[in-house]
Amino acid sequence: MLVASGTLTVHLGDRTHSVGPGGLAWMARNVPHHFENLGDEPVHGFGVITPGGLDRVFAEREEYLRSLTGPPDQQYILALNEKYGVFPA
Repeated sequence: MLVASGTLTVHLGDRTHSVGPGGLAWMARNVPHHFENLGDEPVHGFGVITPGGLDRVFAEREEYLRSLTGPPDQQYILALNEKYGVFPA
């Protein structure tokens, strides 16, 4: 993820990094990772996922979450992750 503005907090395995404007975070396959914005200003960045197709997990998850009126079913989320080869950290 190339950060254009803001500060992105990136968790890679057991390490945490703060990535500011112009910084790059490499989130390698098979290394548990996630990222979040812990600051007050929005984070804008650019990311590339290879191989292609992983964007579908985000689209399906968003569609599911938007359809809810209560909390999400964790088993559904885990099954969706497994479908796309995404595993929790």
